[in-house]
Amino acid sequence: MKKIIIEVAKNFLFYSFHFLFRFLYLLLFFLPINKNKMYGNHFDGKPYGDSPKYIFEELKKLNRHVIIIWNSSNPKSQVKIDNVVYVRNNSLRQLFHLATSSVWVSSVRMPLFLIKKKKQIYYHTWHATLNMKRVENECPDLLSSRYIATAKHDSKMIDYFISDNDDQTASFINDFWCKKKPKILKFGCPRNDGIFINDGVLKKSLKLEDKRILLYAPTFRNNSSLDVYNINFKRLIETLNNKTGDSWIIFIRLHPRIHNLVKSIKFDETIRDASCISDINCVLNEFDCLITDYSSIIFDFVYTRKPSFIYASDINEYKEERSFHLDLFDLPFSVSQNNDELIKNILEFDYSNYEKKLNEFQSKINFYSKGDASNLCARHILNELEK
Repeated sequence: MKKIIIEVAKNFLFYSFHFLFRFLYLLLFFLPINKNKMYGNHFDGKPYGDSPKYIFEELKKLNRHVIIIWNSSNPKSQVKIDNVVYVRNNSLRQLFHLATSSVWVSSVRMPLFLIKKKKQIYYHTWHATLNMKRVENECPDLLSSRYIATAKHDSKMIDYFISDNDDQTASFINDFWCKKKPKILKFGCPRNDGIFINDGVLKKSLKLEDKRILLYAPTFRNNSSLDVYNINFKRLIETLNNKTGDSWIIFIRLHPRIHNLVKSIKFDETIRDASCISDINCVLNEFDCLITDYSSIIFDFVYTRKPSFIYASDINEYKEERSFHLDLFDLPFSVSQNNDELIKNILEFDYSNYEKKLNEFQSKINFYSKGDASNLCARHILNELEK
């Protein structure tokens, strides 16, 4: 009974909010569109980043008159960037710019209260290139009715999905509640363009040129617990040092949804906090190794051709909670469920065997990225605006 009451209360608050914002939005709906204004969104207020950022930065190179409106949960805290204006999420200014922007680019679902004009163009980049876990209509029983209503409405508005591989293309077609076959641009993932350029900016800025860095980037759990992130980092560093003969340090990056829990982790000179790196993809190629659990970052890291490992101590529990889109044990990465297995897999790692599996996997999935996705998207946008 308690769960039912909570759900009813959530629905009431959700639909009341969207009813109010739909009314306010309609008051602005007939304002003229500014052709040079583009609206960007990543996780409803996260810092300027992910694929929308990369597309916009390329657009600015091609058209110096472009104005970027970025949805932010805290505009005053954002770094000043040329031609980028920050607006607070769920504000009247946000509604004004949504109504008057010629293009929307988002990595997540846009709000239910929105109505897209015929002359506006909406590009959706999604925030995962290849889903480890089931998403959208693959797992409707795991999603709230509020999210499903939002997702269905959002898919009606989307003009173009940006895809990174054949699996993602199929997912957009089959799982994203599209009533008609969606238009898909097989350009690759814009945020991964930086992977194809290794300028060493991270190691240089932190004076770590003589170090090798392992990135530990797990995904979140619904209960926001850190118990499953129980890697023995000191033992891990010792193992890496002994196996390679190099000096290793570990960067830990929690999922954006739980980055506030990073204060619970003890850091030192060899174990560092990477959550402060707002745009991890632009420096992803500087990490020498990756460990994750069910995060799709492992598929971004594939482009670096460097070693990746899966450490997941709660596979059965997570499978019940979210279920898997891909079988972990069919991937080219070793799977460890405890620290002993992780150490064993690292010690027994053979790059030639790993590379062979990686080649087979990439051939099967057919990844599209070649380092020019942002440019292709930007040129497509400018061409559409000229029609």
